[in-house]
Amino acid sequence: MGFVDFVNKHTDFIRKCCGWTKQIYYIYTWFCIIRYILVDEEIKNDYLFSFLTNLCMMIVLYAWTLLWLCIFSKTMTLLKNINEDNEINIVMNQLFQKKPKIEIVCSCYHYKMTITNYSNGRGGGYTTVTPEIVETYNETRDLDIFSYLDISGMFRLKQTNKNFIQLEMDKEINLNDEISYYDVQNIKNELFLKNRYRDGCISITVNKTIPNMKKFYLIKLNKDKKYLFVNKYLYILSVILTLDQFYRLYIDCIS
Repeated sequence: MGFVDFVNKHTDFIRKCCGWTKQIYYIYTWFCIIRYILVDEEIKNDYLFSFLTNLCMMIVLYAWTLLWLCIFSKTMTLLKNINEDNEINIVMNQLFQKKPKIEIVCSCYHYKMTITNYSNGRGGGYTTVTPEIVETYNETRDLDIFSYLDISGMFRLKQTNKNFIQLEMDKEINLNDEISYYDVQNIKNELFLKNRYRDGCISITVNKTIPNMKKFYLIKLNKDKKYLFVNKYLYILSVILTLDQFYRLYIDCIS
């Protein structure tokens, strides 16, 4: 097992552990809320501190979960990129045939210092100086690509009784000849000589992408079966109802 596979495997394990810990805490908090509602009025004060503590922690955890849903959720990304019409080999072949895009980006900028004074209310305090990048000019040049070849090898899918596959894609785009390296270097030199006096600092970077390629795909393997519960709106509902870990378990069971 390579280092990257090792890290990915244990990251997924930690993610699941954190998810189920959160789900168990949700259940425990709901139990505390129901218990507080049902106990006699005479002894409610005995449960008040525990009730408020658990409720506040649940609200913080709930807000963090909603933020995670909007920014980092792998399940949400999979459900956004669900593909029920094309077979996995068709999806892969479409990606293999995509023409890569190489952009040389020139950025001219300078640093702006933001000075902030903090006072402790007793006549003392301290000052911080924070540098901020201010971009004043940006120019992008595309490298003309006349031929390209995918060398990732033959894609084979093992026999499975699952109906979906969670596909994680990554890319590595390399220049294969000295002429291409020479062309990139020429463009970088031209951009530098053209724009070096526009501002105090200049940076030139090379961006390599494959158009329309996504990192995660959820691809249906069996077209005959219908799965009404596999959609992003039900996942959002499960998050709102604090049942998202059970929904993730369902997705993992069918894919």
